[in-house]
Amino acid sequence: MTMNKSFTVMIGGLGGQGALLFGRLLAEAGMAKYKNVLFFPNYGGLVRGGASECTVVLSDDNIASPVALEIEAAIAMSIPSLQSYERRLRPGGVLFFDKAVTPGKIGRQDIKVVDIPATQVAIELGDSRAANLIFLGAYLKATSVGSVELVDKVLEKKLGGGRREALLNLDKKALRRGTELV
Repeated sequence: MTMNKSFTVMIGGLGGQGALLFGRLLAEAGMAKYKNVLFFPNYGGLVRGGASECTVVLSDDNIASPVALEIEAAIAMSIPSLQSYERRLRPGGVLFFDKAVTPGKIGRQDIKVVDIPATQVAIELGDSRAANLIFLGAYLKATSVGSVELVDKVLEKKLGGGRREALLNLDKKALRRGTELV
């Protein structure tokens, strides 16, 4: 008998950092692997600069609620997200963040903390806005949630062809670079 798996992750940052794009890509890629997928965005009225977060649940079982009180993993791209997610992670959970962008002391000893230099690496790749995809690649590598190839298919569907080809190539490079940082 195989065990069903369920994964809950929260991604948070400020508007413009790509937290919602991260979640949407993960959710759409997850539809190829899981029976039930939930993408639950939450954002303020501002496009850039306001709080922005989402919850993604990937499961073979039914998903009871979009509200996750204790989460298994979190990606914090802002200081408020870092503070909130540290408290909300269940013991043994994983917290991904970029110490250069979200400085702060992590007080909990019962969670795994992964510092990913996503912003610096994104700048080296040519665009700081690719930091979210670096985080996504790192998350995929650190968990058994899905594969970079599944996300590639979603990106190709959204960005393939024409002038967007350069953006697609950058996104794919960022995803793969993220897997190398874990």
